[in-house]
Amino acid sequence: GEDDLAGVLERDDLVEILEYHVAAKEITASLLAPGDVMSYQGTYIPVKEDGEKKMVDGVEVTTADVMATNGVLHVINQVMLPPSLADMLADDPDFGIFVEALEAAQLTATFGWANKGGAMHTVFAPMNGAFDNLIAGDSSIADKEALLALPNLADILKNHFVPGKVMGADLADEELATLHSTAKLTVTDAATAPKVNGYALDDLDRPAGNGVIHKIGAVLMPPASSSPTMNLIELAADKSLANLATALETAELKTTLEGAEKY
Repeated sequence: GEDDLAGVLERDDLVEILEYHVAAKEITASLLAPGDVMSYQGTYIPVKEDGEKKMVDGVEVTTADVMATNGVLHVINQVMLPPSLADMLADDPDFGIFVEALEAAQLTATFGWANKGGAMHTVFAPMNGAFDNLIAGDSSIADKEALLALPNLADILKNHFVPGKVMGADLADEELATLHSTAKLTVTDAATAPKVNGYALDDLDRPAGNGVIHKIGAVLMPPASSSPTMNLIELAADKSLANLATALETAELKTTLEGAEKY
C-alpha cells in the first residue's frame, strides 16, 4: 500500500486499478446478478449477493443506479484491486509448478499487491510440461523437489519476467531485459508467430492488474555463468597490464595474489 494519495496517483498500475472499476457494458442493479462481470481492464469482477446486499469483489454496493447520460454508477465503500499476476498464475492449473517454484524462491509477493509503486511486469510463464521436460532432460535435476531446491532457482525464474507491460502486439524482434541481473530474452518472428529464445508463445495477452501473462512451452534458462580460470596475477598479464604485474612482483605481492585466498 501507499502512504498517501500522492503515492497512489504515482503508481504504475493506477490505470489498471481504475479500469477494473468500469464494467465493459452498462449494468443496472437489477441486472447485477451473481457471477462474473467483465471489466474494462480485461479481468473479471466477481459478483455475489449477501441477502439484500449486492457485493462486487467482496465490496458492498452502498448506492445503486446513479444514472448518467452515458451509463450508470454504483457507489461502493472500498477500492477494488484486480487480480494480480500472482493471483492469475495461481488460478491456472497449467502453472502449478511455476507457482510452486515462485513460492520456493520467495518471489510470489513480488508479483502480488504487497509492494509500493505498482510495478508492472510481463511474464513468459512456463506451463507444467515445460518443467517436466527440463527435469527429464537434465540429469542433475532428479525430480520436482530437486528443481525447487536449486540454489539458482530465483535467477532462473527472474529470467521469465520483463519489466513493464508488453502486449503481444507490441512485441518486436529484439532483446528484452529481464529481472535477471544479466540475462536477456530474444524475441523473433514477432509479427507472425512470436517466439522467445526460439520457443513459441501460446495464449498471449492474459491480463492481470499489474502486468500481462504469455504462456510458453519451455523453461527459459539463463546462460550459465563461466567460472574464472586465472588468478589475479595471470589475469593482469592476460589483460596487458604488464606494468601492474611488474609492480606487484616488485612489492613482493605476486606470491600472495597467486594463492587461493580471495582478494
